[in-house]
Amino acid sequence: MSLGSPLRSRRGLTLLELVLAVGLFAILSLAVFELLEGTLVTWRKSEVRRNQMETSTAVLELIAKDFQSLEGGSGGDLVAEWETFDTNSDGRRETVWPRIRLVRQASASDAARVALQAQQTVDGPDLTEVCWTVLPTRGDESVGTLWRGERLVHGGLSESAEAPKPSASFFDASFVKRDGSVEAGSLDELTEGVLWFQVLLATQTSAVNDGWTLGDGLEDASTSWDAWRSGRPDETRHEWNEPPSGMPRVGEEALLPRRVRVAMEFEDPTQRKRRTRLSSDIAATEVAVTVDDETRVPKVGGFMRIDAEWMEVKSKSGRRLTVKRGARGTEAEPHDAGARISHGETVVREVIVPTYREDWKL
Repeated sequence: MSLGSPLRSRRGLTLLELVLAVGLFAILSLAVFELLEGTLVTWRKSEVRRNQMETSTAVLELIAKDFQSLEGGSGGDLVAEWETFDTNSDGRRETVWPRIRLVRQASASDAARVALQAQQTVDGPDLTEVCWTVLPTRGDESVGTLWRGERLVHGGLSESAEAPKPSASFFDASFVKRDGSVEAGSLDELTEGVLWFQVLLATQTSAVNDGWTLGDGLEDASTSWDAWRSGRPDETRHEWNEPPSGMPRVGEEALLPRRVRVAMEFEDPTQRKRRTRLSSDIAATEVAVTVDDETRVPKVGGFMRIDAEWMEVKSKSGRRLTVKRGARGTEAEPHDAGARISHGETVVREVIVPTYREDWKL
């Protein structure tokens, strides 16, 4: 046997085999990368949605607790109204947010907690005033920040010698400023990223078992409330401040709604960065909208917000949408190409006010 025979029997990779191996490895790597990327995107979306649902659930639970504890006696009160804001500094108040002020019954622990925060002691009925409001977010006025405040009713507390003076009542005329903001330091910030926050209220004549509808009829729900009918919601601010048609006469006790429906939408900051935008300018009268990415808009029947205007999606054909302008109490206005399209998932909670026992079995 020749000494060179074993060497000649050894074979290496040819150039073609090497190229095929590298190409196959690249394809497999790309497939694995895309699989991981898709998994991460799905995980991020699920995580954002879970966080939004947790925030929405916690907020709605707290709101429901407030409405379920409404005080209906002579010391009770409830004002639900809408405030407008000039968020784009054009001199016109185009953005609308709700504000709710109420008096609720408080447990001993709730009253003690509020009194401790205010450096006061409870000395009387356990009643508290609560204020909910949405204000434009500083630095990003296209979304809102949710605020809530709670204070003991003056008749139910006593002030210690070193304690600060109790804050003014949420129902005082000076509490709400002319620009729609509220007394500084009176409320606590709960969360940012609010796209939509609506409170609907049912009078004694509202028919809401088959759905809540807005209108001027006795069977319709109301967007505002004044427990003592003293003209506190300012009708000049927004049409939704008009008193409901089915509001009965007030007696010696605060007049309360039968039922309350709260709807909210949030948008996470990471979602806002990935939202699609308008592909071209649209006038205030146009109902056709073209977007950059049709996969990043709500489904038909959903709502989307461009600047301060809400639109309802009526149909979709590729990147072209047909919409109903000026939805959710906003006004149709022109928008520039590149304007961001925002939307969120609506979370709803209905509350039966215990004062009206005939509704308990609904």
